[in-house]
Amino acid sequence: MQEQTNIQQDLRLWLLGLLPQEEGESLEQRLITDTRAFDEISIVEEELIDEYLSDELSDSERGAFESFFMNSLERRRQFKVAKAWRSYVEREDPFGRRKSKPKVHEIRPSFLASLAAYRIPLAAALAVLIVVGVWLAFRSSTTTPGRSLAVVLEPAVQTREGGSVQQINLARDVQTVELHAKLPKNESRNYYATLFDAGGKAIFTLDHPTVDTSGDADVVVVPVPSQRLERGQYKLQLDIPNPSERFETVATYRFVVVPS
Repeated sequence: MQEQTNIQQDLRLWLLGLLPQEEGESLEQRLITDTRAFDEISIVEEELIDEYLSDELSDSERGAFESFFMNSLERRRQFKVAKAWRSYVEREDPFGRRKSKPKVHEIRPSFLASLAAYRIPLAAALAVLIVVGVWLAFRSSTTTPGRSLAVVLEPAVQTREGGSVQQINLARDVQTVELHAKLPKNESRNYYATLFDAGGKAIFTLDHPTVDTSGDADVVVVPVPSQRLERGQYKLQLDIPNPSERFETVATYRFVVVPS
């Protein structure tokens, strides 16, 4: 029991980017092999979102939540769904009969029963079912069969400060993983991408990847065949040619792949 409490506390700090780098790296190694510890991530994510919406986080945790935790595209989606659910419950239950927002893993076994218990109209019940269905779809996979899985990556200089590495849950039906590597605005569009495995071996290269310049930051899109990605840690490196016709590294990104 004490061990479970410790891992939850470590995951909480890790997800907020507050865990020291050395401890973060040790935790990341454990998550690769310890499935029970990895399963705790979604629970802690939900708890942090719920505490943020309830204004129960400390000032430092709230700042870390907004600046670090919300960097993940999937967590932003989780947050939107959780916020929508909370707003809905507050409208339908103004007297507070329902004491707290149900977690997704609590909804699954008795969700229809909970709808009946609160006399939610049929149309509203269908709307809630759709919202939860979308949520569960994103939790299990962010793609449909035969399509690409898009993953937003932050430069390693930023993500390693708190000992955190982006984790990718790779479903079996995913054919291509699109790595969306964010960069500050830059005039260069001539990048060379190299993907390294944990042993430092280059397993994939791409010359002149697509660069999306429509947002506040440039996003270099590197599509990688899922067959190249097994369980483990990886490093994506972006280089540009310099005047001496050699390559200069402009950014690196670290992530861990866990088959689901």
